[in-house]
Amino acid sequence: MYPEQLTYDELLNPSAISMKILSPRYIPIHPSVYNSTFAYTLDFAKKILDSIDESVSLDIDNINKTLGTKIIYIKPDMESLIIKAHPDIRSIDVQYGNSGIAAEPGSNIEIMLTKYDAWPQKNIQRAKAFSMTKNELKIPSWYIHNIDDHGMEIYLFYRNFAMLFTNLGIEQIKSGFS
Repeated sequence: MYPEQLTYDELLNPSAISMKILSPRYIPIHPSVYNSTFAYTLDFAKKILDSIDESVSLDIDNINKTLGTKIIYIKPDMESLIIKAHPDIRSIDVQYGNSGIAAEPGSNIEIMLTKYDAWPQKNIQRAKAFSMTKNELKIPSWYIHNIDDHGMEIYLFYRNFAMLFTNLGIEQIKSGFS
């Protein structure tokens, strides 16, 4: 049984003092996607990139509505984007200039969330659907590096890449491909 895909509003925390717009660091990766090999391919990364403009647009609409902001998005120069995907070792790194996000199971930069205080309290139960174990909270997530260095455009790009990684991965697994 796979959880429903992540939604834009559950990745916002209007009651938080800081980080109202959750960073990729706190966006969960479903364990089935995390443990797959297809998610760590350039083909899968291309599928994410093909969906990212629409995702960012929907995310911004939701952010503006929920937080009462007026974010204006300027698409980053995709020529400066570097994606390194290695299905054999299950590793994906997305870099833009000196910033990046990565999912690398079993590596020295592997991220496992053991608390989920960044999510709104109403969604804590939902987080458990992303846990690797039933007895304790152990949720795969993203390593981040300097993601604020290039402004809101790159922050939103990485946030949506992380969300689409999980959502498109769940979609692919549900369709019978793993």
